[in-house]
Amino acid sequence: MASVRILIADDHEAVRRGVRSLLASHADWEVCGEAIDGLDAVEKAKSFRPDVVILDISMPKLSGLQAVPLIKDELPDSEILILSQHDLAQARRLALDAGARNFISKSNMARDLRAHLMTLSNDAGQVRRTRTLYQLCPSRRLHWPQASSSSQALAKWLR
Repeated sequence: MASVRILIADDHEAVRRGVRSLLASHADWEVCGEAIDGLDAVEKAKSFRPDVVILDISMPKLSGLQAVPLIKDELPDSEILILSQHDLAQARRLALDAGARNFISKSNMARDLRAHLMTLSNDAGQVRRTRTLYQLCPSRRLHWPQASSSSQALAKWLR
């Protein structure tokens, strides 16, 4: 299986190092870049085309919330995780409304990040496999199911 490319964006180097350290335990996760602010994250996402972007909610130049739709416009298949030092329901709702896939409190990061990334990396792998099948089966293009993490929809389409 191809590695899942991950971009880490946080204005604190210690947090970026900590996230990188947590990701190092998984052989299929590759950190393709780091960004120091929201604008840098958008530019690096365009350049590196990661499967997953981990964004701090509060960064200089552009907040994580402002960066999410800009990244999703350029890379609709990239999944975005928002990190925050606050575990507030309102912040979580804003992140999801902006287009992020999930929200993780930094206080729970060590416990939750791997689990969230496993889900996102499985979905990213599904998208890559789906794109490959789409290219290999041109006669099915008109009947291609909407993007879904459901393997049942994909199996049904392949029948």
